[in-house]
Amino acid sequence: MGLLLALAKKIVKRHGQMVKGAADRSPSTQLSGKTLGILGLGSVGTEVAKRAKAFDMRIIATKRNPSTMLKNQLGLDFLGGQKDLQRVLKESDFLVVTLPVTPETEGLLGERELKLMKKTAYIISVSRAEVFKPNVLEKAVKRGWVKGAGVDVWFLDERFWWYEASKPRYSFYGLDGVVATPHFADSTDVESDLDLEIVATNVTRVAQGEEPVNLVNKQPLY
Repeated sequence: MGLLLALAKKIVKRHGQMVKGAADRSPSTQLSGKTLGILGLGSVGTEVAKRAKAFDMRIIATKRNPSTMLKNQLGLDFLGGQKDLQRVLKESDFLVVTLPVTPETEGLLGERELKLMKKTAYIISVSRAEVFKPNVLEKAVKRGWVKGAGVDVWFLDERFWWYEASKPRYSFYGLDGVVATPHFADSTDVESDLDLEIVATNVTRVAQGEEPVNLVNKQPLY
């Protein structure tokens, strides 16, 4: 939600100009009435949907196993499966990607998929970089397939883009309409000690040959 708001209201750009003594008064994007698409309505996607409802957004999503009960519980306008990917891409004003990396999702989003989106749309990726084809987000913003992107996850392979500030080999995170953070959307706040305890417990259990306490799906092992 932080990346979404930063993009919609141009917060980073406006702040940078204010520091320089200038003021950007160009129009921003209203969230109310806009369509938020969520790819991967798991635990993270569900929490995003709950918060987006407070902004009066229309919410559509995909899930491996969609259910009418979950759709009604969250007040979604549409909840589909993997076959409904194109519909969500075409209708979204903001697209939040929270998919895990599995054989089905790796490289799922490439040029063909992003060209289906509105030219005014924003992509927020807090999932895994491998869900996208290499460099496709940078290309999408530069070529105007979408208006911008908020990115918190990056390819680890040095052949692709990387977020290390000491090695600015790529200018992606300097593009107008892009907000980039160094994998900070996970549990990195001071209140997340409980999450760290769960991680430590899981490491111990796996080392002892036991199952993690919160294994979501045994088949794809995530």
